[in-house]
Amino acid sequence: MNPLQHKTKAKLVAAILVFYLLAFFTLSLAYEVKEAHHPCQGDQCPICHQIQNLERIKEQFSFSLGNVSIFSGLFCPFSQLLCKKQLTILQKHWFSFM
Repeated sequence: MNPLQHKTKAKLVAAILVFYLLAFFTLSLAYEVKEAHHPCQGDQCPICHQIQNLERIKEQFSFSLGNVSIFSGLFCPFSQLLCKKQLTILQKHWFSFM
């Protein structure tokens, strides 16, 4: 597969995922606002149960995205530092052979 095609497909998949996440958060917020003052039936209320499920899913998304951002924030600079170190070592060895 052509690397350019692979990058294009990866960008398309990422854009679709972002669209779905934004749609989920927008629609769940709209549902919560619409049903904020519903006639509650107590412990067995299906609307309250649905709102609790949405809150739990949003919390899991937020936790996952937070972990990804922390990992990216720590891993990317560390990997860049390692790559620079490797590059300087390779350059030293390359120029020593010449």
